[in-house]
Amino acid sequence: MANLPLAPDFATIGDSAHVVNNYALSLYAGEQRQCVLTLNNCGAEPIEMLELSLQTKLDRESEHSLIRWSPEKLQSQLPVDPGGAASLTLQVHGQAPFLIPGGGSPEGLQTVQPKVVEVVVQLRYSGGPGLQARYCRQLGLALTLEVQPSLLISGWDVLPAQEPTKCHLVLDLRNETDHELELRADNERQPLLLEAKDCCRIPVTVPRCTADIWPNAEGPEQLEMACRQHLQDTVKLRWWLPSLEYGGEASLDEVPWTLHMLDTILQSPLQWEVQVDGRVHRPEQEYIFPVGEPLRLSVLLRNVSQGSFHHLWLSAVGYQDRQNGTLSYRLDSKAIFVGSDKLFIEQVESGASEMHEFTLAFLLTGVYKLELSCRAQEVVRKNERVWKCCPPIEITVAPPKQ
Repeated sequence: MANLPLAPDFATIGDSAHVVNNYALSLYAGEQRQCVLTLNNCGAEPIEMLELSLQTKLDRESEHSLIRWSPEKLQSQLPVDPGGAASLTLQVHGQAPFLIPGGGSPEGLQTVQPKVVEVVVQLRYSGGPGLQARYCRQLGLALTLEVQPSLLISGWDVLPAQEPTKCHLVLDLRNETDHELELRADNERQPLLLEAKDCCRIPVTVPRCTADIWPNAEGPEQLEMACRQHLQDTVKLRWWLPSLEYGGEASLDEVPWTLHMLDTILQSPLQWEVQVDGRVHRPEQEYIFPVGEPLRLSVLLRNVSQGSFHHLWLSAVGYQDRQNGTLSYRLDSKAIFVGSDKLFIEQVESGASEMHEFTLAFLLTGVYKLELSCRAQEVVRKNERVWKCCPPIEITVAPPKQ
């Protein structure tokens, strides 16, 4: 680690009697840096036992992801003969929050301060008669890590996509560095350039999470865990600072997804097959019906999960989108259902399906939308779980044909 600058001071962690040098390293949040640790055997006996450990004030999981190395590679270089040397590469990861506390709009946010982490890399070694007598020596290298903020997340949302197997993550991001930053959210899109302290909003299209734990999840925590792992595997927010030639990756692990967002991220365990007046429904399909003419809506609901569902309510609801953020569900004088607009389903086994046909008529001209949903009755009181057929079916009701 001779290529690292020496640190002027170090707030000791535990026993500092064996610390021989203090080093300093500055990196950005999400950046990874390699440090080569070289150990020279200046004694007269071979080094036959060599162990490396860390001393920090972090929890075990954070400590493990902060600095990593290969114990196997270290052991493969033993014994180290007198005058010989062994080397080990330490992977140092810049750990710092990517989420702005409290969220809020990206403009006018307060400056985020760098995070300082202190680590002691502790070495225990022995060999020759000392090892046989079960003695060992130890030394420590103190490392002060300063983690500068890089890319910050100030806002987030999840929207359904046209394809039912995908969804859109909408992220508000800010370049917190003092340099121009290149952002790449997927492999196909061209990198987005952000000036220092600049903000942007980007949509990221991701496949929905096919959680095989349906419907045996013990609660929303288990579903959230599956979603977080899925996003960690599929969403890569890579950034690059061309002027410094530093790069890294921002993480979504801290984002507090709501239950509604999780429902959008998760692939529905119930697969929808819909026909409108005998025609297979497609998201881009346009439907025009004369006022007063009955409309048949055939719904096939298939359980594609590994378990059974009990006590479900299948329903169809009509509404009008005012195009100003308001949805009007008061259609009492505009539309009527012939028969019931709900169906109770006692049980749907894995791989089984349930079919039902709704019939309705619109009494006034206009543009309407039909929302198909399935509600799990048994969990309504705890955490209401609703699966919807996305996107809603759009119907244009025209004057009657002359």
